[in-house]
Amino acid sequence: MDEIEGTTCRKYMTISAWPHGLEPDDEAFQDEDGYCIGTGVWSEISDSERPIDVRILAGTDQDEAVTMLRKIADWLEQHGHRFSDSEGGDAVDEAQD
Repeated sequence: MDEIEGTTCRKYMTISAWPHGLEPDDEAFQDEDGYCIGTGVWSEISDSERPIDVRILAGTDQDEAVTMLRKIADWLEQHGHRFSDSEGGDAVDEAQD
């Protein structure tokens, strides 16, 4: 990884979830309950040691947020190993299958 003045370029996998009623985009799939889950990979210059960063849009219904976080956890249990094994590429591509 590249280093710039004490920081490191880190590769992250992004996982987004949104409730039924909103259409999936080209980077997402819809589960059996109608929720959409999308994945991606991005790099960021950072000095953070935090391996996980969760963002929830302000005003999101608590029950919906909990449901979507559980769906993300289910996805990670089924597909997350692909990110660790391949540094991201296969997890994103194969999750769409």
